[in-house]
Order: sequence, then C-alpha cells, then structure tokens
Amino acid sequence: MTDSTRLRVLRALVNAARVRLAQADGTPAMLSGEDLTCQPGLCWQQDTLMAATLGVAHVERNGHHFAGGMQGAGETERRAFVRAHPDIYRMRDGRPMLAIEAGRVRTGSLDAPGFATCVHPDMNDTHPLIEENIE
Repeated sequence: MTDSTRLRVLRALVNAARVRLAQADGTPAMLSGEDLTCQPGLCWQQDTLMAATLGVAHVERNGHHFAGGMQGAGETERRAFVRAHPDIYRMRDGRPMLAIEAGRVRTGSLDAPGFATCVHPDMNDTHPLIEENIE
C-alpha cells in the first residue's frame, strides 16, 4: 500500500469517527463519498471498499464514464481484473467497464485477502508520461 493510500485510509477513519461522535451527541452528521476521477481498477476498488467498510452506502462514481475502460492499463492487466472481479466488470467493446445494474455495482469479490484485490497493476506494461515544454 502506498503512502498516499495509507493517508486516504487514515483520513477516512478519522472522518468516520468525527461523524459518529457528532451523532452520539445528537448533532446531525453524515459521511459522504464523491470522486469524479475514480476510474475502474485498483483505485476504484480500494476507495469503494473503504467507503463500504465505513458504512457509506451511496457514493458518486462518475470517473468511469469520462475515462473508463481502464485506459493506460495493458491488455493483460485489464483481462486479469475482469477475471478476478466478474461481479464488478464487464467487457464492452474490448474494454473493462463497471457492471452497473439499476444504478448499483456488486462488490462481493472485494471480500478477499488483500486490500480490495488479488490483482495488481502490471507495472511492466506502463508507459512514461511525456513532458512537454509549454511557453
């Protein structure tokens, strides 16, 4: 787990504790989730599992619509995620997309050893970012 992932998990736990303390004092409070950039793959899976663990039942997830299909991931990685998480992904036009049914995505395959996956990004199939000089 990366340091940024650890920090996100810690923040989520702290915020959940704050909400529960406020509610215990009778103050209306809720924990929400929203991420317009959360795309299918490990990020989506970990973020969704964390929200579910904290009891957040409804989370806005639009990133897969804008940049879906696990763009940037190689074919081997895409197929591995679909095989490991058939409840979450469906292949459409050769790309893995979230399997949304009536506005919901099943997440049962996230209940496995590891933090929301038994498949990891294929770092051997990555491409360097191209740095451009902008004047």
